[in-house]
Amino acid sequence: MKKYIILIGAFAVFFIGVLIAMHVLDEKYGVATSSGQITSGSASTGDSALGSIQGMGKDQLLGEGGNGTENPEGDYVNQIEIKMEGKLTSEDWSVRQAAGLTNEGIATAMAQCKGLYGYDNIGADKQQLYVEIMLALKNRHNGVPLCSINEKDVELAASCVLLDHPDIFYVDGYSYERYMFAGTVEKIVYSANYIMSEEEIAAAWDTINQYVDACMKGLPAGAGEYEKVRYVYDFVILNTEYNVEAPNNQNICSVFINRESVCLGYAKAVQYLLQEMGVACTVITGEVTSGEGHAWNLVKVNGQYYYVDATWGDASYLSDSGTADALSSINYDYLCITTQDLQKTHIIDHPISVPTCMGTFDNYYVREGLYINGLDSMTLAGIFERAYTSGTSCISIRCANQVVFDSVQTELIDNQQIFQYLRSGTETIAYTSNENMYTYTFML
Repeated sequence: MKKYIILIGAFAVFFIGVLIAMHVLDEKYGVATSSGQITSGSASTGDSALGSIQGMGKDQLLGEGGNGTENPEGDYVNQIEIKMEGKLTSEDWSVRQAAGLTNEGIATAMAQCKGLYGYDNIGADKQQLYVEIMLALKNRHNGVPLCSINEKDVELAASCVLLDHPDIFYVDGYSYERYMFAGTVEKIVYSANYIMSEEEIAAAWDTINQYVDACMKGLPAGAGEYEKVRYVYDFVILNTEYNVEAPNNQNICSVFINRESVCLGYAKAVQYLLQEMGVACTVITGEVTSGEGHAWNLVKVNGQYYYVDATWGDASYLSDSGTADALSSINYDYLCITTQDLQKTHIIDHPISVPTCMGTFDNYYVREGLYINGLDSMTLAGIFERAYTSGTSCISIRCANQVVFDSVQTELIDNQQIFQYLRSGTETIAYTSNENMYTYTFML
């Protein structure tokens, strides 16, 4: 009796597109014949703008320079020095205080921000600037004079704040004004583009909190950091559709309220949930190798940094091609991966430096016992038996290197040895493969 293997995809992952090729392999003769080809739609530029973290500046000329007035609260609070490079008027100091930029407010915010990736790594000389921008945004103020007169530092701090704080979802970009006299910057005044009223923000929080509560209730008791990351990865993917036309797709509202988003929305939703669970997580920006802008996450699990890309884990990418139902709903190739793995498909272009992720202990395939160093029959038999016992519809494995990946293709697929690990009576099996990540997914 002949048995057949259906090749659903050589899962060479690009930003959205996945090449789907159908093959039928004859067990007796090992001859492959192509029976058609479908290619999904190309990526939209809607996911590449990342506009919500970008800003612009302009100059205002002063009629005369000034010496500025001293901070009415003094230069220190709780042994923390409050620095000021700009020359501020008494009115400027009043504006700052109204926006929450008091000495006490700044000192408290600096203590609260410790542990956030952007704040911790922006540099000690820019941390006060970071919290000043954060306080202005959280208190929804515009026209706030800042401590710095360096526009590059302002741009860097503003980007880091928006990447660290997914709860600031009501801002879509920012601007600043440089007040100049005789070619010298005297002060910089910061403003943001607030896209929601206070009433709209309050209503959004009501729905967001419902989503978060539902997520938290499903978290297994005693879950460790890896289990939390996998749980959030699964939860966001299963409850979100990829849609470049989704409203608010640059913030958490798109995922938590509308249940559809693009990469930045996915990444901020993952970040928010993990931060609520006590797992260090930030948003990382860059591009994919095909050139589109992209965003994903950096997480810290059991003391090691890993990259996570929930957008690339979502099979709804393929919905336009009509093939999503044929694939696993979740792709785990991008759950807790190294820098080396990430750079096969992603290009990091982040405002501040990022660590080199080298850990593998909490990689999905390693933690789930799905990582193989060779074609060991007992290991493979155990993997497939666990999958059948759990009732899953598919099983994914990751090969240690190209040699093992090729041997799976040769022995299990070309020579059809895969059938010795399947339940009796199985005549066909469909699978996908991703050569970048050395993975195979078999549909059971």
